Amino acid sequence: MTNLTADQIALVDYIEAANAKTMAWVAEDSENRWAMMPVVDAEHWAEMGVYSVEQYERHMAIATHWNCYKDVYGFRPRAFDYNALNTEEILAEVEDLCKQGERDRLAEDAAYESSISAMLEMGAADRETAIRWLEQAEA
Repeated sequence: MTNLTADQIALVDYIEAANAKTMAWVAEDSENRWAMMPVVDAEHWAEMGVYSVEQYERHMAIATHWNCYKDVYGFRPRAFDYNALNTEEILAEVEDLCKQGERDRLAEDAAYESSISAMLEMGAADRETAIRWLEQAEA
């Protein structure tokens, strides 16, 4: 694709700037940080029907929702009507999913800690023994 529109040029510039910001963030602590970065090629995005920054932001919001939904519920949102929502509404749904995921993780952590306490009450000598008993019970 040799003749890019102004929107496509702006899209490439936008992605390049975001990628540079991400690379700088990783470089601040490269021992502990990594990141994947989106493709910068306008032709790649055109194949997906994305020609502008606005379309890119929507595409990324939908992709984020699609993946977060699976993380929280264990399956993809097959019947979710993305066309009924604008990008901001999709991002609000993503925020809600993140909050739900955090609540679920906290509940799982509390249940795990409760199980450890139960093992200690049943006679485990220490926390490590209680954890080992739980792991053996799951095996």
